[in-house]
Amino acid sequence: MIVVLDLDQTLIYCTPCKTGLIKLPNDENYQIQCRPYLGEFLDWVSYNYEVQIWSAGTKEYVERVCLYLNDRFEFKPCRIRTREEMVPFEGRMVKLLTESTMFIVDDNHRYIAQNKQWIPILPWEGQSSDRELLRIESVLKSRWLSALTLL
Repeated sequence: MIVVLDLDQTLIYCTPCKTGLIKLPNDENYQIQCRPYLGEFLDWVSYNYEVQIWSAGTKEYVERVCLYLNDRFEFKPCRIRTREEMVPFEGRMVKLLTESTMFIVDDNHRYIAQNKQWIPILPWEGQSSDRELLRIESVLKSRWLSALTLL
C-alpha cells in the first residue's frame, strides 16, 4: 500500500528568511520547522508502507526539503511528486491519485480521489502542542490491521 504525505503544513512548516536551513538556486532561503513527533511517525510509516511525498511546491524546493528530512531523520521517500505533476480540473490545479493510495493532506481541494482514501490532518504552523501525527499513525495502524485480517 502507498501512503502519500503532503509536505507543507502537514509534515513541516517553512518560512522564507535571510539565512535558513535550505537554500534554493535562486538564492531563496527557508527556515524549516518539523511537526511534533515527525521522526517517530516517519520511522513507523516508512517501515509499514511505501511512502511518497507530494507537494504543490517546485521540484527543487521539495527535493531540498526531502534532503533535509533525510539528514535529520534518515528518511527517504520512495517517490517525490511536485506541482509539475498537477493537472487542470474544473478551473484549478489538482493532484490525481489512484484508489490504491492513502493520502495524508491538510488541503483536500487539491486532490481528486475517493474520500475513503483521504485521511485529513489539521494544517500546522509551528504549534509545539500539536499531536496530529500521533492521531494519523493510529488511524493508519487501524487500517493496516484491518487489511491484515482480510488476508
